[in-house]
Amino acid sequence: MPKSKQVSLLASTAPPRKKGVEQINYRTELYPGIDLSIAASALQKAIRRNEQELALQMAFLLLTRFPFFCIKRLQVCASEDCSADPQAAILASAIGQAWQSSRARSPEFMGRVMIAHLVLYLCRAPKNREADHATIYIGAKLDQKEPIE
Repeated sequence: MPKSKQVSLLASTAPPRKKGVEQINYRTELYPGIDLSIAASALQKAIRRNEQELALQMAFLLLTRFPFFCIKRLQVCASEDCSADPQAAILASAIGQAWQSSRARSPEFMGRVMIAHLVLYLCRAPKNREADHATIYIGAKLDQKEPIE
């Protein structure tokens, strides 16, 4: 089959995009010299290292252009990096929901205080990647079809 035909077949079988879902280009420049992928990575690393100011800067850069991605990234950080504090994931989920409702009432505010609260909480939370490692371990066992004990 000609290559152009293969590409058009793949494009036609792509799942439809959900309405209202952010279309993300990771090369989008958020600030001179900082694209989306760099900001997202720096946010997570700053949280892991308890670097509050850098984490806040990266979170606010993400929040201005890709707010839902920012919330999702913070929720991932809470679950993956701060599993020593069981409240971190709960707080991240609650703040994500509160942010969405405040955004509808006050778009200029966009819940920045809530996001700042979450970022500071995650920076100060005890770090542990145990839940993330457990997920990887169990996933590998299930992929290998090992018997369940």
